[in-house]
Parts: sequence; structure tokens; C-alpha cells
Amino acid sequence: MGRASAQVRLSSERVERTETTLQVAVDVTNGSAATAHAISTNPLRLSWRKQGDFPDNLTGWTSRIDIEQDIPPGGTQIITISLDPATYPPGSTLEISFVIEGWFWGHDIGVAPLSITLP
Repeated sequence: MGRASAQVRLSSERVERTETTLQVAVDVTNGSAATAHAISTNPLRLSWRKQGDFPDNLTGWTSRIDIEQDIPPGGTQIITISLDPATYPPGSTLEISFVIEGWFWGHDIGVAPLSITLP
């Protein structure tokens, strides 16, 4: 993906919470002219962290989920992240970024993380 990585966009308007589940659907859009290759020696992944004033704040980008299919130019993949609703209470902020493992983080090359205030 190289320089084209700056043209990856993350968005979400779909967060579903029950007492036992929390699911966030993230649209990963490739706005470049190059294919975003999912499977390679440097896998394309989403990572997330919790922000807010909570005693157990998870501020590191430690959680990951693979994007398992290539994203063609102009294409979008929808990736669903399943979370423990007890760990991510209402009012906490979930930040999501993309990473190409061993190469770079999206937020380090100018792609703002997706920020969602959880219901």
C-alpha cells in the first residue's frame, strides 16, 4: 500500500450493545488507486484502545483484528469488532486505527483514528 495508505478511511455508524455483547462495525475504505493487500508478510489489521476517565483504562494499542480480504481501489470492507461490554462501559471512547504489522500505524502517517463514544 505504501503512500496510498494515507488514503485509507475508517468510519462507523453501527454499534450494537446488549447486556452480554458489544459489537462495532467498522467500514475500512481504500481511497487510493492501489489494492490494499490483506494477506502478506505485513498483515493489514485494525487495532483499538479505550479512552476516558476509567480506573481500568486500556490506553495501549494492544488488541488487533485481521482484515482478511484485499480491499480494491475505491472498495470497502466491513470489519466487526466484538468487545466485552463490561470492559467498555457506556460513555467510554473507543479509538480504532489501522496498522500494517511491522511497517507502520495509520495514525503515525496522518490518518486520524476513528473515535466512537460508546452507547
